[in-house]
Amino acid sequence: MGRVIRGQRKGAGSVFRAHVKHRKGAARLRAVDFAERHGDIKGIVPVEHPFGGGNHQHIGKPSTIRRDAPAGRKVGLIAARRTGRLRGTKTVQEKEN
Repeated sequence: MGRVIRGQRKGAGSVFRAHVKHRKGAARLRAVDFAERHGDIKGIVPVEHPFGGGNHQHIGKPSTIRRDAPAGRKVGLIAARRTGRLRGTKTVQEKEN
């Protein structure tokens, strides 16, 4: 991260962001992307961001994906014929000897 003065954002808990104005030496010359500049967290789970909603956590879009999707996009239920819980009971037929 380099030499920086760190400050805590309001309501951020223990998540800190670097104050870009106060960066010293070589750290000042390092490229900072938009997410780091504005204190966003990278690599957050999809249930929480960007499609989740509060305490009722849900993905917010279908978790199914087509079979011809490119590698990296093919996550979740690949070419699912059906989704959801298996409901109902299964009847077992006994064999007659």
